[in-house]
Amino acid sequence: LSRAQMTGLTSIDPRWRAVDAQGNDLPGDQHPSMQTLRTGQPLHDVVMGVCRPCGTRTWLKVSTRLLPANGGPWVVASFTDHTTQLQLPLELADQSQRLHATLEGTRAATWEWNVQTGEARFNERWAQIVGWTLAELAEEAPVNIDTWLRLVHPDDLKASSKQLQRHFAGELAYYDLECRMRHRDGSWRWVHDRGRVSSTTADGQPLWMCGTHEDITARKQAERRHAMEHVVTQVLAQSESLTDAAPRIVRTICETLGWACGAH
Repeated sequence: LSRAQMTGLTSIDPRWRAVDAQGNDLPGDQHPSMQTLRTGQPLHDVVMGVCRPCGTRTWLKVSTRLLPANGGPWVVASFTDHTTQLQLPLELADQSQRLHATLEGTRAATWEWNVQTGEARFNERWAQIVGWTLAELAEEAPVNIDTWLRLVHPDDLKASSKQLQRHFAGELAYYDLECRMRHRDGSWRWVHDRGRVSSTTADGQPLWMCGTHEDITARKQAERRHAMEHVVTQVLAQSESLTDAAPRIVRTICETLGWACGAH
């Protein structure tokens, strides 16, 4: 409100349109100034909202005190704009709700890791990807970074460590790795593991990392089938007979998949 718009208004003027801290209508006789005038007691940092002509609401912290003077008691009131401080938690809560809905909609698993202590936090989807619940994992051992280390394929640990060190050194903006994790049924599930450092210690060392797991097993299986089909087609085209092609197909498929011949 401009000074001209405020001039002549009283706390009981219906155009004032004030609300209390919970957003309920605030009658004029309940305004901080009127309470101090009625009781003689000062008030400090009372939160109230004032509806502006444009339709938005400004939140104020109001402090009042009685000022005896000729012509009757007066009330001195001071106002502090509290809009940003009050709206920020609401905006953060809204963002958190939208993020949660997005994660639920994409069925993404989330993780947080304290690099300094080993503490780790996983959501339920993280455990579901490998066939467990978080409660079941906790029954086996305390849930922390060792939980992941027990489940990840040993051959992928070196690549993971290299990615982390490059990310910590600032060479990579994100940690990004496709790795295998042991499922409850004994099979290996492919996971796309992504994350980044979210906070650092006072001396600049990584403190917390946060990220996501995405189950990419179906994609990896499709890529493997496509690779094998391509190998078979290529070998058959270069062979004079199926008998001639068979051992070459087996050998080439093993080489493509990284297996030793005769292994499964």
